[in-house]
Amino acid sequence: MYRDLSTVDGEDRRARLQQALHDAAQAYEIFAAHRHTINLPIARLVLGSICRQIVGFLGIAALEEWWSELTGSQPLPEWLRPPSDVSLTQDEFSRLSNLLIEWVRTPDWQASKAFLVEHQSDLLTYEADNVIWALIQVNPDAPVLEQRRALLRTARETGIDAAYDQIR
Repeated sequence: MYRDLSTVDGEDRRARLQQALHDAAQAYEIFAAHRHTINLPIARLVLGSICRQIVGFLGIAALEEWWSELTGSQPLPEWLRPPSDVSLTQDEFSRLSNLLIEWVRTPDWQASKAFLVEHQSDLLTYEADNVIWALIQVNPDAPVLEQRRALLRTARETGIDAAYDQIR
């Protein structure tokens, strides 16, 4: 039904996107409530796709406002907040994906910090944010990915030492 949300003559795209957000959020809630492991990741991907379309058409402020109205003033979840638009080749995506997975699998915070320091030129980029966001979309039951994405954002904004100091 919402495969193509591009402009259709005679239709209000804004209203269609708002309805799509409502329907996708409702489907996600239903699948999450029933722990439907097959359809929940699909609903999550659809919801993320609709959010990206809203941001592309109307901006992040519209998405945040609509989400707040839809959920009774709940903030937009971090996993739905699209990263900056950065294009990557398949090889670069795979390389960054492997690097991020290796970082996530470090055994403790000390090793994690050392790995990030060593690979900061790759991991503290908007490209890496795009990749970890994509990993979150296909691994919705891995909260460590969301935690690490937040850590990368903090490290980009305040520095690696300050980001890891907030953990302890």
